[in-house]
Amino acid sequence: MDQEAEVIENPDNLEVVAPEDAHVIEPLIFKDREVGNSSLIVLNQEIHSIDLEGLWRNTKLHICADGGANRLFEYWKKHQRTEEFVPDFIVGDLDSLKADVQQFYEQHGCIVIPQYTQYASDFMKSMRLSMIYFQSETTRGLLYEPIESNKGLEFIQLEPAQVSVDMYILNGLGGRFDQTVHSINQVIQLAQQFVQNSFRFITPDDIVFLLRKGVNYIKYPSKQSFGCQGNPVCGMLPLNTEVVLNTRGLKWDVLHWPSSMGGHVSSSNALVGISGAVIECSNDMIINIEHSFN
Repeated sequence: MDQEAEVIENPDNLEVVAPEDAHVIEPLIFKDREVGNSSLIVLNQEIHSIDLEGLWRNTKLHICADGGANRLFEYWKKHQRTEEFVPDFIVGDLDSLKADVQQFYEQHGCIVIPQYTQYASDFMKSMRLSMIYFQSETTRGLLYEPIESNKGLEFIQLEPAQVSVDMYILNGLGGRFDQTVHSINQVIQLAQQFVQNSFRFITPDDIVFLLRKGVNYIKYPSKQSFGCQGNPVCGMLPLNTEVVLNTRGLKWDVLHWPSSMGGHVSSSNALVGISGAVIECSNDMIINIEHSFN
């Protein structure tokens, strides 16, 4: 017999203990120190209202997806610091990349990898490049050799068990709605195959990432670390399939709570756990947490 769903309103501060078997997620780790196998992927939208320098310094690999290189160049040109922040790679079909931007970055050591296939987005090509880079020294070395220009990256074999990368995605959300949904869908697809990877969309307003099926513990130094006034607002979004939720550390905790598009969705909730919150979900799902760089 199904257990009855419950909603529990909590006080604004709650001590939450991390379960021993939880999948630990630290969404703000990039603000404190360099992340191990980590990449920053810059997509083709205007950059504003974030600590790009801090994000850059604390990630190891920097990739621009086609026209994302133009956005990066324009951003640092305004600050007269273009030579300090040169991406390691530019990848894509290159239909948006400006010739002068390409020339500048190539002259400063950036590798440009044309991949003209239209059966993968420039974002997906960037994520694949990131995994190739961190899988092994052997596969990394292939990125510095000539690569077939249609879909050569697809010919470099990836072993899911050997790939573990924290990917930070800048400008992946916003703009046209279909592109936003497509970006999230690509992350969901990739996460199903490469389960050891993590993906975080960074926007001026929030951090968006994937919760894995099972028990997740979202760990943070304090609620104030999110840079918001009051408790950081969050939403749990079952974009893939129906999910049953059990939570501890939210303003409105839920127990045995079914959530789906067209059904119940927990939006405009908030973190009240002092240094963490537990979210158990029956399937993978997306969460966004309010965050400000100001």
